[in-house]
This record gives sequence, C-alpha cells and structure tokens, in this order.
Amino acid sequence: MKIRTRIALMIALSLIVAGSFTSVVNAFAFRNVPYPSVYSFHTALLAEMGVRQQTVVSYIEAHPQELLTTKFDDMRLSNGKTVDEVAREVQQRRLDHALANARRWSFIGLLVVLVGAVATAWVLSGSILRPIRRMTDRARSASASDLGDRVAIDGPQDEVKELADTFDAMLDRLSTAFDAQRRFAGQVAHELRTPLATSTAELAMLLDDTADPDVRQRLRTVAEAVDRGQRLVAQLLVLSRTDLGDLERTTFALDELVGNVLGRVIETPSFSRIRVDVDLRTAEVACDRALLESLARNLLDNSARHNRPDGWVNVTVAPGNDGRTASLSVANSVADRPDGTALPDETAAVPGPAGVGLSIVEAVLRAHGGTIAWSRQPGQVAARVELPLAVS
Repeated sequence: MKIRTRIALMIALSLIVAGSFTSVVNAFAFRNVPYPSVYSFHTALLAEMGVRQQTVVSYIEAHPQELLTTKFDDMRLSNGKTVDEVAREVQQRRLDHALANARRWSFIGLLVVLVGAVATAWVLSGSILRPIRRMTDRARSASASDLGDRVAIDGPQDEVKELADTFDAMLDRLSTAFDAQRRFAGQVAHELRTPLATSTAELAMLLDDTADPDVRQRLRTVAEAVDRGQRLVAQLLVLSRTDLGDLERTTFALDELVGNVLGRVIETPSFSRIRVDVDLRTAEVACDRALLESLARNLLDNSARHNRPDGWVNVTVAPGNDGRTASLSVANSVADRPDGTALPDETAAVPGPAGVGLSIVEAVLRAHGGTIAWSRQPGQVAARVELPLAVS
C-alpha cells in the first residue's frame, strides 16, 4: 500500500471515529431532555416557584373553576415572573444541562481521538522514517573500504522500500566498481615489481662494469628513479591490501619493529645530517607486520622530508596512557624558509593527509582500528599513532 493511501485512510478513519463518537454522545445527552411525565414536570415547576404541591391541590379543590379560567401568562409570582416564564426556564435548564454534557463528553471524546490519531501518526511516521534513517546512517558510514552493509528493509512495496532498494542497488554497483579498481591496482603493481627488480639488477651490474664517471652518474640517476618506482609499487600494494582487508595478524613487539625499520631508514641519504633520538619501550600489538612496517617507514620518511638541514627526529614507542593501546610518536624539527630563517610557529603547518605516504598511514590505521593525531609546538611537528595492544 502506498504511503499516501495509508495516510489518507488514517485521516478518514479518524474523522469517521470522531463523527460517530459525537453522534453517539449527542444521542445519549439529549435523550433525557423531555420530562418523562407530566407529573415530573409539574413537580419541577412547583419546586422552581417555591410552592408546595399540597397547597396547589388544596387550592384547586377549593376553587376548581380557577383551573380553567386563570390566565397564567398574566399571573405574576412573588419574584415578578409569570408561570409560563418559569415553565420555560425549567425546560430550558434541562436543555442547557444536556448541551453542557454533550459538549463535555464530545470534547473528551475528540481529545481521545486526537491522542489516538497522533499516536497512530507517530507510529506510522516512525515506520516510514526508520528505513530513511537507516539509509542516512549507512550513507554516512559508507566508504571505499566499507560497502558491504545494506539497508535491506522489509515491508510493503511503497515509495520508501523502492528508495531503499534503489540505494542498495547503488551500493552494489559501487562495491563492484571499487573491488575491480582495487584488484586492477594490485595486479598492475604486482606485475610492475618484476621489471623494476630486473632493471635494478641490470643497473647494478652496469655500475660495476662502468668506469666512466659521467656514465656512472647517469646510471645512478636512473637507479634512483627505478628505486622510487619500486617504493611506489610497494605502496600501491599496501593500499590494495588494506582496502581489501587482506590482513595477516600476528603478535609482535612494536618497539622491535620500529627499531628495525629505523635501522634501515637512517642509512638513507635523507637522514645523513639529521640527529635521531630514540626511546623504545616494550609494547606488543596484534597487527599485520608488513603493513606496520610500511606505516613506520612512511612516518619516518615524512619526518625527514619535512625537516630542516641539521635537524632532529625523536622516535618514541610506549604503552598508551589508558593501558589498552600502544603509541608510536614521531616528532621532527620544522623546515626552514628558502632564505635560511626558521619558520614562525604560526606557519609551521602540520602535514596533512595529502600524498601516497600519509594515505598509506591512514589506510593501515583504519584497517587495524588505530588513530593518528598531529600536533605542533614551537619549532617542531609531531605525529602520535595509537594501536590496540595485543590481548594476552
């Protein structure tokens, strides 16, 4: 049943119930307006005039002719009203009482109908809006790596269900497209590893066989470009693994892993003039070791890239303050201006998520349920990574 049909039926039913209740109330209220007998009317009339019934009977017995000759329209009582006026007031009072009862019960009945209609409308609107809220929550939580959930509502084939089915179909198409894209990127990156590795090996042999300084310099330039290509391919493979959720979780010491990565990184030219301070305390995590190595490598590379000549890098691994996480902090000095002067504090920008390296950091953390927070202090920028501790 369509939503408009349900709403129209609810309104019509409410009007029918309200009208029927009003009719029933009026029927009961006005049923007792006429006096049931002449005797009861006379009793009420005499009571209104303040005359005892026995006095009237005695007077009529003594003066029977007055019963047919007296004009009640002209006869004034002690209060200045005629008998006819008092009679009409007695009848009107009974009618007013019936009208007051009818209004009171009609108001109560209409209030009950209104409350029932509001409650029904609330339930109906809730049933209509519940799938829309589910679609809103699903759309808000959807990402390139989380397209598996569907709204999948049950119920009548109305406009809301059609919208939910259309939304689910759209998520199906997006999920298929993203999966195809991830697999394509992973396959391309995997296929590129072999020719790049071959090129690296051939360049190494050419460097060993060549004595010409100019040729050796050109070969080194080509070797550096091939090395950058290999690192880019490795990063693309990491991104494809995290997006597909292809994790191999093992328990290992985060301080040991960071120490091993740092030992390899400080031998690179980018760290040749940078002082490195290390504080590695024991903290075990249950993560994908290869992905955590990529995360640590990218953070360390980022600290050197955004550093200044003769700067410093401070690397710390420790259990988190809450006892449930392990933290990795990488702080570095801020790069100078081209003219050699230090950047002022207000312009020492925190590195943002742009670039493949930091995209990998965020992807790895997202896959492991971790977080990263950037902070800035005078003359330095720091990244603090939080990862869940391994459950013993």
